[in-house]
Amino acid sequence: MAKVALKLINCAQFQREEGLFWTADEKDAHTLHFAVSLPDSFSPTLARYFIHRYTGRKDTVLDPFCGRGTTPLEAVLMERRALASDINPIFSRVAAAKLDPVDLVDAAMFLQGVNFSRPVSLEGYNECFSAFFDPETYREIVNLKSAIAVKYDSAARFIEMITLGILHGHTAGYLSSYALPQVSVSPDHQRAMNDRRGQSPEYRSVAPRVLKKVGLVMRDGDKQRIRDYSESGAIRQADARNLSHIPSSSVNLVLAAPPRPNSRAGLMDQWLRGWFCGLTTKDQKACMDYSFASGEIANWCDFMNSVMFELARVVKSGGYAAFELGSELDCSEYRLDEVFKDLIEMSLSSYWEADTLVVNKPQVPQLTGRAKTMTTGLRDSRVLVLRRK
Repeated sequence: MAKVALKLINCAQFQREEGLFWTADEKDAHTLHFAVSLPDSFSPTLARYFIHRYTGRKDTVLDPFCGRGTTPLEAVLMERRALASDINPIFSRVAAAKLDPVDLVDAAMFLQGVNFSRPVSLEGYNECFSAFFDPETYREIVNLKSAIAVKYDSAARFIEMITLGILHGHTAGYLSSYALPQVSVSPDHQRAMNDRRGQSPEYRSVAPRVLKKVGLVMRDGDKQRIRDYSESGAIRQADARNLSHIPSSSVNLVLAAPPRPNSRAGLMDQWLRGWFCGLTTKDQKACMDYSFASGEIANWCDFMNSVMFELARVVKSGGYAAFELGSELDCSEYRLDEVFKDLIEMSLSSYWEADTLVVNKPQVPQLTGRAKTMTTGLRDSRVLVLRRK
C-alpha cells in the first residue's frame, strides 16, 4: 500500500481574551507620564502589558499616533528602542521632551536666565487671553515663551512641555483661572465660565509653578536611564501614512491608539498650547486630514487602510501591531474592533492577519441596589492585535 505524505499547515486562529490585564492606577506608572493632560490618552500600564508581551529588550517599538508619548516613554523605561510620531506638532513636542528630560537643577538654571519682568505688548490680550490670565501672569508667560524660542535646547524643550501641562486647569497649580485642563476652550466660553463661577483671573507666578511641576513629574527619577535608551530624532512630527524616516522591516511592535470616528484632531481644542509653542495656521491645516468629525466610517477605513499599508513596510515579518480602539460603549452603531478586523481581512490580508482581541474588563465591586446600577457604565478597553505575515 502506497504511503501518503501529509503536510501540516499551521493556520493562525483568531482569539479573544477577556479579563483584567492592566489598570488605570497612576501609582503603577512613572510620574513623567502625567506631565501633560491630553484627551484620549491610554494607560501606561496598557503600554507596559503589550510591550512586555510582544517584545524583548532592545527590540523596536513604534507609535505613529503618539499623543502625550505614553508608548515611547514606557518603551525606553523597559529598555526598548522607541520610535514615535504624531501629525499634531504639540503632541510630537511633548513626546520628544519626555524622552530628553532634565532635573530640577537644570530647570532652575534655565528659569534664572529668563527676564520675567520685561515689558511685553498687550496687543490681542483683551480679546484672546484676558479670560484666562491676569495681565502680570500673561507677561511672565510671554517672556518665558520668548526665552524658550531663543534657546531651544533640552532644558528649554522640557520647560516648554512642563508649561503646556500647567497652562490652563482647575487648581492653583495652573497658570489660568479655573479652566479645563485637557482642552483649550474659546475665550467666550471661558468668560461665561468665569461669570458662572464668579471668578476672574488672579496673578499666578510662573517660575515657582513650573519648578513645582518639574519636581512632581521627575519624582521617580530615571533621567539618565531614559536618555540612555532614547535616540535623537526618534520622535517626529509625521503623517502615519508616510513614515519614510523609518527603515523597512525594522519594527517589532506597533502600539498605538489611532484617531477614531467622530474625533477632531485639529489644533483648535489645543489653541492655547499651540499659541505657546508658536504654531501657525499651516500647522493647523496639517492636522485636518486626521479629523473624522463627520463620523463617516468609510473615511476612517480609507485612512486606516493607507496607514496599515505603510506599517506593513516598516514592521518585521512575524512582528505585531496592537491598536487600542476604545470601549464597546464608544459607538452604538458598530464595534470599531470588528470594523477594523473586517478591513484587514478584506483589503490587507496579504500583509496582516488578525491575531487576538484583548478586552480589558475593569473590576466591579460587589454592590447591590442603586450603587450596583451606577457601576454598569464602567468602560472596558479593547485592543486588536495583528500579526505581520
